[in-house]
Amino acid sequence: MAAIFSYEPRTGRLVGSAGGQHFSLLAQETRRQHAPDVLKGWGKEQELRPGKWTPWDHSFETPGHSSPGQRSLRLSILTEADRAHLAASGGQAMNDCLLARQGAVMLAENEQGACLVHGWPPCRSARCLVVPHGFAALVRAVARAGM
Repeated sequence: MAAIFSYEPRTGRLVGSAGGQHFSLLAQETRRQHAPDVLKGWGKEQELRPGKWTPWDHSFETPGHSSPGQRSLRLSILTEADRAHLAASGGQAMNDCLLARQGAVMLAENEQGACLVHGWPPCRSARCLVVPHGFAALVRAVARAGM
């Protein structure tokens, strides 16, 4: 039971097709409560003087060019055996997430690793994507694609 989707971190969208349905779902990455890589404050000083200047868009992307952060993911629905295996080999936060979820949980894998995909409510695991709306339809479509 698997489908290929892409996750776009810049827009926070999980995009793909499964079971004859196209999905473009908003997904939220969960973060650790006290993650060291979280920006807590930022300041900038600048001076404006008359003279030459060049406007420059540092984040411009040409149409049709895929973002460097875009990841292709293989989505699959976790069975009870998969959950037990992940609980034995995953980190503490991932284990807590799996134990707290009674409903469907999906595994999103690529060549760089794996993360969990689940519906609301969010967890504290840094290895999860939360899909607040449309998760049940996504699970049904991935299940149909795997048949």
